[in-house]
Amino acid sequence: MIMQEHVNMALGERLRREVDDVHAFTAAWFRGDVKIDRNTFDTRLGDRLADGLINIQPSGESLSRSDLPDPLFDAHGMNPGFNISIRDFHLLHVSPDEMTAAAVYVENQTGARNTVPEDNSRITTVLFDVSQAQPLWLRLQETSVG
Repeated sequence: MIMQEHVNMALGERLRREVDDVHAFTAAWFRGDVKIDRNTFDTRLGDRLADGLINIQPSGESLSRSDLPDPLFDAHGMNPGFNISIRDFHLLHVSPDEMTAAAVYVENQTGARNTVPEDNSRITTVLFDVSQAQPLWLRLQETSVG
């Protein structure tokens, strides 16, 4: 059991870094703080989204992988005051074969021009494919808080 706890702790830390990195890049992209470059965008965000990704927005709208990269890429610099912070990250479950893992966290957004209200929080649950060195985002569900 101690060995499994160590594996889960290391995986939890890896996924926390993944979540932090994706959200930091996304916020920087929307603010225009990073150079507009398709390769950088794909490496830091687009390539991390699994082909079969489903993203359930706080509104209940369901987006597929094909709905996301181009509009996100085109939004470069469109929201200069946007910030995201992550808190209360928890690894929820690791599949017995250690191929998938689920995590939950609270995402706080400030200055989100396309969201009402602009300053908001959401509980986000993610299912990851963790079979490769780079985790893939398989399913993402965001639920508004308050």
